[in-house]
Amino acid sequence: MTLRLPGALGVLLLCLLSIVGTAAAVPTLDFTINAPNPGSIAYGVSGAELVGSGITIASIVGGLGTADTATPANNGVVAACVGCVLSFATGSLTASSSTQWFFDSGGTIQLVGEVAAAGISAGTTLFSGTWSSASVTQIGDSFNIAGGIFSSSTDATLAAFFGLPDGGLQWTGALNLSLLAAGSPPDAFASSALGSGDVMVVATPEPATFLLLASGLVGIGLAARRRARPGHALSE
Repeated sequence: MTLRLPGALGVLLLCLLSIVGTAAAVPTLDFTINAPNPGSIAYGVSGAELVGSGITIASIVGGLGTADTATPANNGVVAACVGCVLSFATGSLTASSSTQWFFDSGGTIQLVGEVAAAGISAGTTLFSGTWSSASVTQIGDSFNIAGGIFSSSTDATLAAFFGLPDGGLQWTGALNLSLLAAGSPPDAFASSALGSGDVMVVATPEPATFLLLASGLVGIGLAARRRARPGHALSE
């Protein structure tokens, strides 16, 4: 089967940007997840956390192709992420609907790897953070993690490569990832059939604007990536 990610959430952030104006510019680092991917996602026990492990990140791009997300330096540059592995565990399941699992704040997320273009050696923690919220949506056997928002710290050398200062910035991130799995909320599920996606980390000196834009971060990434190439697909 073919699994394609929706782009409707992009409208949300674009509207927010138009409301708050150019002061809401959010320099964005886009960490690309390619398919097929050797990682796995699991929600194993009723009421437990959502766990991701061994998820490989292929590259890091400065900006998402829009003026609002451009980085001060190396905007649009694709830097290879060598041996980069993402792992995370959210807070515990707090609620569910007929098509969604909702996970609490807490837990951790971390990306470790090498970015030679920025002079970053293997085994460096590129970002780490704590979840504010996360959700998984089911449509048949197609699942999507969209709405995973976390507060983050980002490696100073990586930030400097893209022209972002070390200090004085708020950092937040969002995970968007497709996968194939069986099960229905609130039941357990697991998958090693991961599709493509993104982890987007943004920097802003304005905490209020930071919170306003976080809810739309996943959507603008999808919209920009769909403009840049034909779209995400996972074949079974």
